[in-house]
Amino acid sequence: MPEDFAPQLDALIREVEKAASEAPDPIAILVCVLRLTIQSDADPYLVGGALIEGLASTVAQRIPPRRQRETAEGILRLLHARLETYGFI
Repeated sequence: MPEDFAPQLDALIREVEKAASEAPDPIAILVCVLRLTIQSDADPYLVGGALIEGLASTVAQRIPPRRQRETAEGILRLLHARLETYGFI
């Protein structure tokens, strides 16, 4: 691993450990990791792709089949609304 990533990795580890110790809540940890990833030098296209894959996988694996279509449509509406808010649509 290049040395210039070491401080970022150390910060990430500290943030995740802090979130886990304060509230062992997977959502809190995910939010923390997302914030750090977005602020990092990670490729934004890969980050976006990973988030989209995470959404699709969550719907496919964790949402009951009878609610998958409704949930997927809601995700699309929410994404559209957020992109509108940021002025991209």
